[in-house]
Amino acid sequence: MPQNDIDEAKLVWEKTKDNIINGDFDNFPKLKDNTVSHVRPKGKNSSDLIETEGFGLQKKYCFWLNKDYIEFQI
Repeated sequence: MPQNDIDEAKLVWEKTKDNIINGDFDNFPKLKDNTVSHVRPKGKNSSDLIETEGFGLQKKYCFWLNKDYIEFQI
């Protein structure tokens, strides 16, 4: 992965980290927010939750590379 793409993905990671620290679990970076990556729900269903420190039960999330980014790299 080229360094400028790593830097773009790092912006998503930093925004996600800040949201978690602030308890903002509804505004993670979306597909349209970044050219390289975004954050999506990961749980099997709406009952698949994780205990967070200080914020109770929350949905599970994970990082994804954008489809268009992968297609361009291939």
